[in-house]
Amino acid sequence: MKADAATGNCPVCGMQVNGADETTAEIYYSDGTKLMFESPGDLLAFYTAPGKYKATPSQQDRGNITRITFKDYQTHQPIDGRQAAIVYGSRVEGPMGPDFFPFNKRADADAFVAASGGRVVGLNDITPEMAQALGHGH
Repeated sequence: MKADAATGNCPVCGMQVNGADETTAEIYYSDGTKLMFESPGDLLAFYTAPGKYKATPSQQDRGNITRITFKDYQTHQPIDGRQAAIVYGSRVEGPMGPDFFPFNKRADADAFVAASGGRVVGLNDITPEMAQALGHGH
């Protein structure tokens, strides 16, 4: 879909995504397109194993990704996925069940872990197994 689209279908769960929702995440590509995801977990399931989701060859090449955005779990503002502090394995559930919780500030992620468990990881620490373990991408 075009990079300025406000809605789209999540390639992982198939649900219609509204970009205004609090948990949406997006991957932007160098050809001016993007994919929209219902949740951080769905984006990460796709990012770690795009071949499972009818991705085009250009979408499977991470070299074509210009940016990745999550919404900060607390502020719901878009943040840079490559810089985000992402909580994995906490006791908190998102709207779709267990999920990853992205934060713009590492201190906020650490405070969340102190309260709710889990651990803080970066985008490139996340494996397909971690995304599958939370039930995303089935």
